[in-house]
Amino acid sequence: MELTPKQRELYDLMSEISEDCYCAVWMNGNEFVIWRALQGGDRTYGQGEIEQAMLEQCRQLATEIGGWIVWPDNEGERFMPMDQWLAKYAANTEQS
Repeated sequence: MELTPKQRELYDLMSEISEDCYCAVWMNGNEFVIWRALQGGDRTYGQGEIEQAMLEQCRQLATEIGGWIVWPDNEGERFMPMDQWLAKYAANTEQS
C-alpha cells in the first residue's frame, strides 16, 4: 500500500536518521532503535547520535498519522497503526 504524504514524511525522516548514523537508507531494526530513543532510551546509533530535534519531529508525525513506519522482511516501507506497532515493539522487546 502506498504511503500517504505524512506517512512518507515520517519514513523520509526515519531514513535520514539511518543515513546519518549508518550511511544506509534503512538499517535493519531502524524502527525499533528510533522508537526506543523516543521513549527516552539511548540516542547513540551506529556512528552517531540521533538528534533530539529529529526525534521530536518523528514523535509529532507519528501522533498525527496514528502509527509508525516499519520495514518488514525486506518488503519495503509500510505504515503500521499505533496499536499494532506497540504490540510489535513489546514483542520485540521481550525477545531481546
